[in-house]
Amino acid sequence: MRLKLLTNLNTFLLLLVCIALGATLWWSQRALERPFNLMDRYLELSQGFERQVAQNIQAYLASGDALKQKAAQQGLDELAGELPQLPDSLSQLLGQSLDELRQFSGNQLLAAGKLAGDPQGLLLQAERDLLAALDQLGAYAEASQNPAAAGYRTPLLQASLHLTRLAHARAKLVESGNPALAEDIQRELETLRQLAGRIDALPLLGVLEQQASASDDFAAMMGLESQPTAQAQSEDRGVTLKRDLASVLRRFPDELDRTRQLIAQRQQLANATAQRLGAVQQALATLEPQVREERAKIQTQVRVIQGVLIALILATALLIDTLQRRLARVLGQLVPALSTWARGDFAQPIALATRTRDLLELQESLNRLRDFLGALDEVVGAIRTIASMAQRIAESSAQQSGAVSEIRSHSERIHQLGSENLRLIGQGRSQGEQLQELGGALHIAVRTFRV
Repeated sequence: MRLKLLTNLNTFLLLLVCIALGATLWWSQRALERPFNLMDRYLELSQGFERQVAQNIQAYLASGDALKQKAAQQGLDELAGELPQLPDSLSQLLGQSLDELRQFSGNQLLAAGKLAGDPQGLLLQAERDLLAALDQLGAYAEASQNPAAAGYRTPLLQASLHLTRLAHARAKLVESGNPALAEDIQRELETLRQLAGRIDALPLLGVLEQQASASDDFAAMMGLESQPTAQAQSEDRGVTLKRDLASVLRRFPDELDRTRQLIAQRQQLANATAQRLGAVQQALATLEPQVREERAKIQTQVRVIQGVLIALILATALLIDTLQRRLARVLGQLVPALSTWARGDFAQPIALATRTRDLLELQESLNRLRDFLGALDEVVGAIRTIASMAQRIAESSAQQSGAVSEIRSHSERIHQLGSENLRLIGQGRSQGEQLQELGGALHIAVRTFRV
């Protein structure tokens, strides 16, 4: 493996870590937006149901206004259209409750609205008729000079009192919808019947009223004069008033039964409506912990991804540090060997524990340089020996003339060795320059790895 490849590998790892970090931050932001959007949709659904559906349905039950029912139906349609935005696990339960409420709103809720009027209207009219009959009987007794008129005052006063109690019992029955309160009405009604029997048993007071015949009424309506022979019919007013009072008391139980049935129907429909609304509200309430659980799940996923990314960054940093330390350790092996060579000891070759191709080439070059320096050292030693021999020959040249030829041969040998020495020095200088260039490249590579 070359140093350039190691440098590219480090650069690629750093670039990969940066890309992974950016992608993780982008994904984390998008993922964390999901639970907030989900919570917003849940709140919108909950508030929209309360505002557009529940309030309109309650208003429709109270007033019978068809516009309120239509608005509630439109609100249900809008909520059903927003369900696909929720996850399937959250929308199934709520969708089922909304479908049931939509069917109920289109059928039974319409019937409930038709019963939205005042259910006590019939009883109120009957009470007004009873009060009018009692007032007329009181006026009838006041208009008479008969001493028996005093007997009317006590039962009429008692009847008025019990009629007031009956009105209170009726109001409680309608307000609470409790069927048990109808017994109070029946008890007061029975008391009124007994008082009406006592009043009916009282003697007539002789207060007469004129009653025209039907033909006289028709003639008066047509603008014709009545015949002089038509006789007016006279009748005591007490007979009519007592008959009217009895008629109202006979009609009151039937109207009470119809009112009770109407109240029961309204109560049943109101309970059914409240049940449907409660089912949807319960479904919405059930969504809240599920939404929070989904939020916690997404946050856990984000934390896991971020933890994996941090582990990847640490692993990359550890790998780069390991490569740099290994390269520094290999280069550190050159220091003692080069120091030994500097002292002139070329016996030990360099052996680097590495499989990096550039470092192996550096090892080979340095070992060739060692061989060259060793040979150069031998040449220097030979030159020194020859120089000492030449000095000795020169000293003895005066005494030994016959040694001139030998000296000449030695001089030629010295000249040859000097030429060879100069050639080797030039080669060593060239290799030294190459070694210096290689050392500079190695230094740059080491600095690159440390960065």
